[in-house]
Amino acid sequence: MKQHTILSSLVLVASLLGLSSVALGYTVIKTQGGQPVYWENPHQQWYLDEDGSEDVEFSKVEREVKRAFQQWTDIPCSSFEAEYMGTTQLDAPELETGANDGQNTIIWKEDNWPDGMPEALAVCLPFFYSEGAQAGLMVDADIIFNGDWENWTAEEEGESGKMDIWSVAQHEMGHFVGLDHSQYADATMYYAVTESDLTKRTLSPDDIQGICSIYPIAGAPMSSCEDDSDCDSGVCVEHDLSHDSICSKECDCYPSCALGLDCQDGYCLPTTETIAIGDPCSQEAPDCGQDLLCLLSSETEGICTAYCEESEDCPEGMNCVGLTNGQSACYGTPVDPNAAAFSIVQFKAEPLQDDGTALTDTDVTLTASVMADSGFHAEYRFLVRQSDEQWRYIDEGFSLEGTFAWNPTVPGDYELRVDVREEGVDACYQDYALMALTVKQNGATGDDDDDDDSADDDDDEGSSGSSGDSGCQSLPGTLGFGLLLSLLGLGFLRHRKVVG
Repeated sequence: MKQHTILSSLVLVASLLGLSSVALGYTVIKTQGGQPVYWENPHQQWYLDEDGSEDVEFSKVEREVKRAFQQWTDIPCSSFEAEYMGTTQLDAPELETGANDGQNTIIWKEDNWPDGMPEALAVCLPFFYSEGAQAGLMVDADIIFNGDWENWTAEEEGESGKMDIWSVAQHEMGHFVGLDHSQYADATMYYAVTESDLTKRTLSPDDIQGICSIYPIAGAPMSSCEDDSDCDSGVCVEHDLSHDSICSKECDCYPSCALGLDCQDGYCLPTTETIAIGDPCSQEAPDCGQDLLCLLSSETEGICTAYCEESEDCPEGMNCVGLTNGQSACYGTPVDPNAAAFSIVQFKAEPLQDDGTALTDTDVTLTASVMADSGFHAEYRFLVRQSDEQWRYIDEGFSLEGTFAWNPTVPGDYELRVDVREEGVDACYQDYALMALTVKQNGATGDDDDDDDSADDDDDEGSSGSSGDSGCQSLPGTLGFGLLLSLLGLGFLRHRKVVG
């Protein structure tokens, strides 16, 4: 029967019906006329101002910015390339006008930051044609960091109260290639990032799909096709979310698929995120997809849910409750019928150096453990990848042993993964855990790679103008200027901030 309880503390943020929503989260910057903004030549050169940041040693600033650009370059389905040309000497341009000098420059502005942008961490200043036959084509883009109001860091584990160069730079470079914000919280292009969240240094599948949609490689995975002959793999499949047919290949489990793809129904297809009833939402991020609504149970936090007439309409564990607007919605904690009968409680690597890194040609013991009822037996399988690679298995198959000795031979930044399933279950995995690990050359000397853990919330709020959602302005004539701002907020910890 219908529940008539009135929850006056619940606030309705959206009002769409449904039980779940699956979508691609990325969006692209567009002109006012609706044309996508992009580089006609996907091979772009960039420079770093020789003064760097007053807060961080120049070599570390250079390393962090190069890391961010490299992430956007090392994508197999995208033709975009960013080539570092070295340092240059340039005064930071005025943020209200930009500097269309034909040289893409990354620069810190250490004084005279505009009073009208007190919360800005950084801004992206692209010039592009706003109308005519060349509408949307970019001709210049600079990224300006706020060194006047903000403190910056490149420490591997971060520094309290300081902004992470890599995280902010990587988000800004997403705008540099033509991407706007994503609705997915794990995406680098999501409007927000919290302090101590280093995951924004790694591009999500949604980020990868976004740039590949702007700079596709004919015949490569995710590129458009009409028949099998258009694809390098010889497989062209219909993909509803892309509203197109795309190049793919047959697969078993996801490691056989390229970066940004998952094995779905026997084919490598773009990774999608399902937003389901019970998933978290907030006043800052109320988007629950096309079919659900966000119901706030406090001033800022809530869950994605759906309207209902009675509790039988809701997932197990939820009740149909009345709202102050006269309607009813599912509320509570849903029971996941597909939930694994265990939980991963540990995934670690040892031994490590004092700075938390590993060394080449030295065994690193990976250990995973689960919590489950007595008599439960788990099977483990370990995987690894670098930023420019797809996942690959590093053991021979699933094993009842939750440890594996991995011997890395190439230095770099790695992501490690353990897949876990119940013994006898025929599945690629039932749960998994991830771990980031930097591997250094054994016997090498010098400074460590330092990244900052501090973060904020990215939200592109630009000045009024004629270039659409990106908040870009049009200058006289057909050449448009875009001021791309990203709002970074730390909730109650500090005031909101803006980055480009």
